[in-house]
Amino acid sequence: MYFVLNPFFYYVANQAAIEDYVVMESNGKPPYLLNYCELRSIVEQFIDLNSHGVDESKKEKYILYVCDQLSQCNGSM
Repeated sequence: MYFVLNPFFYYVANQAAIEDYVVMESNGKPPYLLNYCELRSIVEQFIDLNSHGVDESKKEKYILYVCDQLSQCNGSM
């Protein structure tokens, strides 16, 4: 069965994995310390690797939503 999550639920379901992936790929920097271009690139890689539940025609919305959420966390990880 195939299902699609909206960006909010995709982020909620994958929040810990996304944050861990960003920290790993940025050599230990938390997401809120990365500039937007770096963060966007890493988030896009994560979504490409973990595209279950993503509506491919709206992938950009997922990337933007996740980046916005990560840049707002300000160390609350």
